[in-house]
Amino acid sequence: MDKIHCGGRVVIRPSKRCAIFRFDAGPEIGGGHALRCLALAETLMRSGWMCRYAIGPGSINAVQQLMPYEKYCFQLSGKPESEINEIEGYLKGRKCDLFVVDHYGRDIHFERLCRTFAKYIMVIDDMVNRSHDADYLLNQNLGSLASSYKTLVPGTCRFFIGPQYALLRPEFYLNRLKSLARRQHERAVQRILVSFGLSETCRFTERVVKALANTSYSGYIDVVGSGEEFRKSAVFSESKKTRPRIRILRDVDDIAVLMRDADLAIGAAGSMSWERCTLGLPSLVTAIADNQRTIAHALFKAGAADVFDFDMANEDDGLAKSLAKILIDRKRVKQMSTIAADICDGLGCERVTEALGL
Repeated sequence: MDKIHCGGRVVIRPSKRCAIFRFDAGPEIGGGHALRCLALAETLMRSGWMCRYAIGPGSINAVQQLMPYEKYCFQLSGKPESEINEIEGYLKGRKCDLFVVDHYGRDIHFERLCRTFAKYIMVIDDMVNRSHDADYLLNQNLGSLASSYKTLVPGTCRFFIGPQYALLRPEFYLNRLKSLARRQHERAVQRILVSFGLSETCRFTERVVKALANTSYSGYIDVVGSGEEFRKSAVFSESKKTRPRIRILRDVDDIAVLMRDADLAIGAAGSMSWERCTLGLPSLVTAIADNQRTIAHALFKAGAADVFDFDMANEDDGLAKSLAKILIDRKRVKQMSTIAADICDGLGCERVTEALGL
């Protein structure tokens, strides 16, 4: 309950439902945890919820989409043993209706202690490697199974499993129809989007740009990244001199539009996979983190993407050959688009919000 002052009187009114999200972001772990939490939070807020963000050091500076919500964030020490007291101190004796944990470094021991202030706990996971004290568990990855968590969560836990529950911002769904319309027929690849996400340190992006230079491709290339290293890359500077149709874009806020207008994407098999699928964007993906290997394999098995393993290529000509092959295979590109669009429609946040029923 909230106390408000009205004409000198104190009036008690029912407070909004409150959700607190625990996640981190940074160059090492990327921004996927933050972005999917923000996507769900925005949907909850449209349903009347109040959302707050308990984040580790450096998270706000790492993800520009967090900037508008800075006043709703409170920074934690990053030490699991201290965070419970820190969150309780922020709440000042109040409880939150929903506590959402999206963090590889937190497990059942942390979550049990959160019961002192959380009515319900939701865990967002894609590792399936530790136990949780959760009322709800979401794993948005293709091929994930609720049965994999049988011994890891309470028997009463409710599951949201698969890309139909992928937590994406509304701009992906809003651009879906236009994106799919332009992919109805086989067409030549005329614009390529290269983006490996926040955790990439330029080495993968630079190799792709070099490899594209060793193909006959003469169309447009949009290279998206962030950070100082990306800005200072000599490879990108040289590429702009020799390829007038290449654009080097930093910290973009219209990635959905860039995906919509691209004919092929080259990137990591992380949470951006579901953004590309929503827009039916054919992709050549690689795993730049261990947890992305199962996603890459599942996308390839489904026929929604081709996979390239950087670790298996000692020379960049291997990547150039893979790119050259896919660039001329219009039938394969069209097939990937159709399959990808069937995997995810971008309405996961709405499904989760409705299913929570809180």
